[in-house]
Amino acid sequence: MPAKSLGRGIRALIPEFDEPSGEKAEVAELLVDSISTNPRQPRHDFDPVALEELAASINENGIVQPITVRRKDGKFELIAGERRLRAVKLINMRTIPAYVMSVENDGSLLQLALIENIQREDLNPVDVAQAFQELVEDHGLTHGEIADKVGKDRSTIANFLRLLGLPDEIRESIRKGELSQGHARALLPIKESAKMLALYRKIIKDGLSVRQVEEIIKGGLKETPKTMRLKATSAKSPQLKAIESELMMKFGTKVRIRVKGSGGEVVVEYYSNEDLERLITLIGQLDS
Repeated sequence: MPAKSLGRGIRALIPEFDEPSGEKAEVAELLVDSISTNPRQPRHDFDPVALEELAASINENGIVQPITVRRKDGKFELIAGERRLRAVKLINMRTIPAYVMSVENDGSLLQLALIENIQREDLNPVDVAQAFQELVEDHGLTHGEIADKVGKDRSTIANFLRLLGLPDEIRESIRKGELSQGHARALLPIKESAKMLALYRKIIKDGLSVRQVEEIIKGGLKETPKTMRLKATSAKSPQLKAIESELMMKFGTKVRIRVKGSGGEVVVEYYSNEDLERLITLIGQLDS
């Protein structure tokens, strides 16, 4: 099934930008100082280097995509485009092009800001999850209603919300882009925070794949956090890597050495019956 798409972003969902008079609004050139930021902005992190680069681009080429605002208390409140607004402030621009929309309530404002950011893929998974949670708790939306608005499945919404149950250290790592959402989902079945944090740190230290994490959890996580760290160190030792490399060259296929307590196992992969017969012949030659 093809993935759902938000198409042209906010304008695909709300094609008519209406002023209070009912006439279709054109892009307005607004004073930067007349625009307040959106307190329901789902995005919390703004890379200063990226902002500098955006400011330089705007200074050179101008604003390509207008921001979106609503009227509030005789001024304007931002709906979408905070990066662009911050960037123009860096280069002291007095005005900025903007669409002026009629948005009646804060729930609609959050929805539009969230949709715009997801469409542009600007949000990290934790910020998305927190925005979804606010839509559920403060604005009464169901998972299905959120899914319809952002073009995702209900199961996807539920998976995002589950991230909020992770320890603060792990959530911050996801926010910074150190830990992927796939790794985070793999950690969720672990009930003990100490073991979850120990495995998380092992992922960061050793660069484990999602599949490796799932295999460790499938094994039962019988180790304590301390022995887990010791096991990780021994399993990744240079000596074992050298032996693996030597065996791979000898057998001409992938070889993995897995440490289990004081022993372990050697896994030699084959890809066909003929490949297996070749390996059996090679192993038989080792005795001669």
